[in-house]
Amino acid sequence: MKNSQENESIFLKTIKRGVEAGIIEFNEDESRIIYKCSRDYTTSFKNPEEKVRGSYFTELVLDYKYPKEKIDIEVIVPRRTPEDRADIVICEDDELKKPYLVVETKKDGITDAEFKQAIEQAFGNANSLRAKYATVVAGTTKTAFDVAGFKPSERAKNVIADIPEKYGLLKYYYQKLRAKFMAILQDHSNFKITVIPEFTNWWSFYFDFTYYDKSVFNEEILGNKNISKNGVFKADEDSNHPLLPVLEKAMKSITDEETFYWGAWEDELEIEIKTINKNPNPEINSVFDFTVFVAEQAFKDGSMNYGFQNAGVRLALSREDLKKFHQDLKAEMDLIEESIQKGEKVNVLYLNQ
Repeated sequence: MKNSQENESIFLKTIKRGVEAGIIEFNEDESRIIYKCSRDYTTSFKNPEEKVRGSYFTELVLDYKYPKEKIDIEVIVPRRTPEDRADIVICEDDELKKPYLVVETKKDGITDAEFKQAIEQAFGNANSLRAKYATVVAGTTKTAFDVAGFKPSERAKNVIADIPEKYGLLKYYYQKLRAKFMAILQDHSNFKITVIPEFTNWWSFYFDFTYYDKSVFNEEILGNKNISKNGVFKADEDSNHPLLPVLEKAMKSITDEETFYWGAWEDELEIEIKTINKNPNPEINSVFDFTVFVAEQAFKDGSMNYGFQNAGVRLALSREDLKKFHQDLKAEMDLIEESIQKGEKVNVLYLNQ
C-alpha cells in the first residue's frame, strides 16, 4: 500500500510539471483532466489509469522532447474489432498520418498477466497503425519495443531499453558529428579554431570550431546556452592562470612530449598543447598538438563519449602557426585594452542572449 501511495505522489508531481508547462489543465474541481495536445482532449480524472497517462504524457513532452502538436489521445485504431483506441499516439508528421509511437497505459499495481495482456494490446494497436515503436506503462513499470524492425509476433528480441528521445534525432546528430570528426582527422587543412577575446570585468574567450567554414557542432546537441550557442563556446579566464603566458611557454618548447595546459575559470573549456619533437632541429621543425576540450555540461546528454574522447577538437600546428596565433590574439587583446583605457565602447559578443 505504501508503494502505491508513493507512486501516486510521483505521478501527481509529474502532472503538476505538465500543468506548469501549460500542456495539462483541470476543471474547477479537478475531476476532469484536459490534455493540450494536437487537440484539447478532456476526460475523467477519477480513473486511476488517468494519473499514469497524465504523468507519462508530461514526460513525453518535457523529457523526451516530443512536440505536443504531434501527440493525440484516444486514437481510433483501424482494422480492430471491437473498436479499440490507443491511449497515446505520437506521429512524425503535422497531419498525424504517420504514427511513430503507440503507448498503452494501465493503472499502477496490475498483475503480471494483466501486464502481458497490455503488451498484446499495444502490439495490436501499433501494428494496425504501422507505428515504429510501442511502449506499455503500468504505473512505474515500463517496457518498450521496436515494432517496425521485427516480425509482428516477436515479443522478446525487440525489447529496447527505452523509447528514443525526440524521434532518435539526438543520436542521429551525434552520429553525424562523429562522421564529421572522422573526416576532419583526414583533412585538417579545412578545419579551423577561431578564438575571439572579450573583456568585461575579466577576460573571456569565444571558441568557434569550423570545417569548410561551417560550425562543427550541431545546435541540436548543445545544452547549456550560457556556455555554448550556435556551435560557439565561451570560457571565462582564471585571472591566476592567463592564456597568453601559457602560449608563450609552449611556443618556446623543444622537449618532446612536453605539455602545457590552460583551463577556464569554471572549466567550460580546457586547452592542452603538447610538443611533438621528432626532428633533428626542434627549434624549427617541432609540431604542436593544440587540443581544446569542451566541457561536458555544454551538451544535452551531459557527456561527449559518443564517438570521440572528451569532446577534444585538435589541430596540428607548426611552431610558426602557434607563434602567429599568440601574436594575433595578443594584438586583439591589446586593442581592447587600449579602447577601455580611452573610455571607448568595446564590441562584446554575448553568447547567452
